[in-house]
Amino acid sequence: MSPEAHAIAAKYFGSGRIHLAPHPMKAPNLGGTAQERRVVLVLGQYKPARDLDIMAAIASSLRTAGWEPTVAGRGWPEIPGWRVINRFLSEPEFHELLDSAAVVLLPYRFYFQSGVALRALEAGVPVVGRATGFLTSILGSDFPGAVAEWDSPTAWLAAVEAASQAREDQLRAAVAYSIRGAEEWRALIRSTD
Repeated sequence: MSPEAHAIAAKYFGSGRIHLAPHPMKAPNLGGTAQERRVVLVLGQYKPARDLDIMAAIASSLRTAGWEPTVAGRGWPEIPGWRVINRFLSEPEFHELLDSAAVVLLPYRFYFQSGVALRALEAGVPVVGRATGFLTSILGSDFPGAVAEWDSPTAWLAAVEAASQAREDQLRAAVAYSIRGAEEWRALIRSTD
């Protein structure tokens, strides 16, 4: 779980009963390149925690810079400046969309962890979002793709550019996280035997 989720769970269940361990993930795909891709992708079903206002605000900056803002998943409303694919996505469609993306955006007002972020990294696609405990535990405290000012379209564009240009840095950090996660889970399982 994320550090934020751990803190809240510990309040309710006591810190002795809750273990903070990395979210399991496969080592990222280091092959291939995202250089020719220009899709900025928000992937997964709509949830109220998604920030539609910031998505609408950043669309123009992204498009002007040559990016293709795309959102795909069930329940999404129309968002000005975004190509919206509003339907359930099969596994093959999910993978196809990931393969088309240069970066995956996490435009959440608040979240504990993101399975889509992990799946993007596993597929070799960098992520862009707030520097939450979840993302910094995977990518480091100063990762390329961290959005410095949430309400600034310029900050979002800078984070998209940084993540796409430093793809290998994100993926190396994610490889280290996947190794550390496997080691910590092994140790946790052994300690509870």
